Formats: sequence, structure tokens, C-alpha cells
Amino acid sequence: MLVSCDLPPVTDLSSLPHINFSKSLTTIDLSNNHVTQSIFPWLFNYSTNLVDIYLDYNQLGGSIPDASGNMNSLEVLSLDENQLEGGIPKFFGNMCALQALRLAGNQMNGSVPKSIGNLSALQNLHLGSNLLEGEISDQHFSNLSKLTELRLSHNSLTFKFSNDWVPPFQLIALDLSFCNLGPDFPKWLRTQQSLLELDISHNGISDTIPSWFWHIPTPQTINLSYNQIRGMLPSEPLGLSSITTILNLSNNKFSGILNNFLCSAPRKLIYLDLSNNQLSGGLDICFNQLTELGILNLANNNLSGQIPDSMGSLINLKVLDLSNNSFLGELPLSLQNCTKLSFINLRDNSFSEKLPAWMGESLLSLIILDLHSNKFHGCIPLQLCRWHSSYV
Repeated sequence: MLVSCDLPPVTDLSSLPHINFSKSLTTIDLSNNHVTQSIFPWLFNYSTNLVDIYLDYNQLGGSIPDASGNMNSLEVLSLDENQLEGGIPKFFGNMCALQALRLAGNQMNGSVPKSIGNLSALQNLHLGSNLLEGEISDQHFSNLSKLTELRLSHNSLTFKFSNDWVPPFQLIALDLSFCNLGPDFPKWLRTQQSLLELDISHNGISDTIPSWFWHIPTPQTINLSYNQIRGMLPSEPLGLSSITTILNLSNNKFSGILNNFLCSAPRKLIYLDLSNNQLSGGLDICFNQLTELGILNLANNNLSGQIPDSMGSLINLKVLDLSNNSFLGELPLSLQNCTKLSFINLRDNSFSEKLPAWMGESLLSLIILDLHSNKFHGCIPLQLCRWHSSYV
């Protein structure tokens, strides 16, 4: 039996007197309502039968009652985005049927109990955006061979794994952003051959990236931003996914010639952020290989030279940020092909010549244009008046 309530907002079960709940109830979905913690005693009447509980986006407060540990048949416990407090109960480790534990977006505190590692059926563990602290070790994952999603972001957690640790799982999604995974780059990632989503941004990593990382076969999203990762970007062809890819390496200490990396980037790259690094050199002719690219941010590097004509091949480009570099010369006419551009930031460079009239004729989707601190001269073309809702 399934109970699912969307409208009107439910605050407690007494507001649903017309429903004859039976002991055969197995699934309850009251997410996106106004349910408070008063629901817990009601749930315990069905503790031996319930399989799935969805109470996300409600007003649950206080701590999770100990009686919840008696729900031995429970497979999904989803309590994301509430106001729950207190520690993560150790009795969760005894709920052997549990496949999904979602407590993200609450105010849970204390450490993550090692008993979580006993949940051999667990596939999804979401504890992000809480007030958790302490160490996470191999022991927390000792029996989690079926785990596919691990989301522990935005907590004060420190990860300490043995150097030769081989995880028992193959993850599809890993989000450890805003934790403490560094200073070394996690070697155990090499064992993960099914990753689609990887976010280890804001983690205090100050190491170099090993060459094997660029050949993990499946990632669609990689976020390594806001670390202190150093070293050269690879120049050989990357072995990353041939499907749509998002790559954020911003706010690190990468150095070397950018163009070599661009020419080795995945052809299905749609998002590339390399801003706030130490990259140098010019932009060459490889943009014609990246025609899916929609966002390109190269701001705050040491790049120089002229923008190549090949940038006009980026026909899906919507955001272009080349600010605070040393680019010079005039803007290439080929940029008029990038008709989807809505944001252009070229400030703090040495671009020169007159503002091109074609910008007002071709870039009709443009909303923000920043050309501050360059060497443009002459009159502003009347064609730019076609931007009815732009900020220049």
C-alpha cells in the first residue's frame, strides 16, 4: 500500500481522517509538505511493514527517535531538507535492509558512526550540508560493496584512508565538496571505473594530479575547483568520457601552456572553467574541435596573444570570460558566428582598435558586455543600440 500526499500541505496525520491506514502500508511519501516531528509516533505503528519513507522538504525537528531502529524492513529513509538535530543514530547500522539513507540539508552534528559500514545493502548515502565533524576512515565503508552514491559535502569531515585502500564499491556519484580530503590527491579514485559525477572541490588538496586520473573512462562532471592543485595540465589526448562533459578546474595553481590542453580536451565538452590559475601562452586553432562548448572561463591567468579565428567555431557558446589576461589586438570577425552569446567579459586586457559594429548586428542575445580597461578607441557604433536589454 502506498500513501503519497502533495496537496494540500500536510502538518500531521490527523488532517487526513478520511484515509483508513492499514497495517499493510509499505510506502509513505509526504515530501514537500509541512509535516513536523509529531509524525514519528504515528510511523512506529507501521514499523514492521514500512519499506520506503519519503519525508523530504518538511519541518521535522529534534533528533531521530531511537524507536526508528525497529524498522527492520525499511529500505529507503529519505529525510532531506528538514531541521533535524542531534547525532546520526548508531542503530542505523543494524537496519540490514536499508538501501538509501538520505539526511542531507539538516542540522545533524557529531561524527558519522562506523556502524554505517555494516549496511551491506546500502546504495545511496546522502549526509551533505549538515554540521558533521570528525574523521572518515576505511572502516566506515568496510561492507558497503553496493554503494553507488556517496554525498557528504559541506561538513567538517576529514578523510583518512590507508595508502593502499581499495574501496569495496564502484561509485556512480561522489560529492565530497567542502570537506577535508587533502593534502594528497586521493589515490583510491583510480579504482572507480563507473564515475559519472565527481566533486572534490574546496578540499585542501595541494598535490599534483596523477596521469591516470585523466583516463578514468566515464565522468560527465568533474569539479576540482578551489584547491591548491599544482603542476601542468596534460597535453596528450584525455581518456575522459565521449559523452557530454563538464570540467571545472578553477581556483588552483595549474601552470603550463593552455593550448596543449585545449587540443586534447573531450570533443563533447560543454563547460570549461580554468579561471584563477597560472596558465600561459596563446589560444591557437583547436576551438573548431569543441563546437559543443557553452561556457568558457579563462579569466585571471597569464594568457596572451590574439583571439584566434577558430573561436568563431564555438556556435553554442553562451558565456565567454577572458578577463584579466594579456590578450591584445582586435576582436576576430568570426565571433559573429557565436550568436548565442549572452555574457562577454574581456576587461583588463590589451584589446585595441575600434569596437566592431558586427557585435550589435549579430550578437542579439547579449545581455552583459564588459570591456573595461582595454585600448579600444573611436566612436561607439550605432549598431550596438540594438541591444535593448544589455549591460555594457
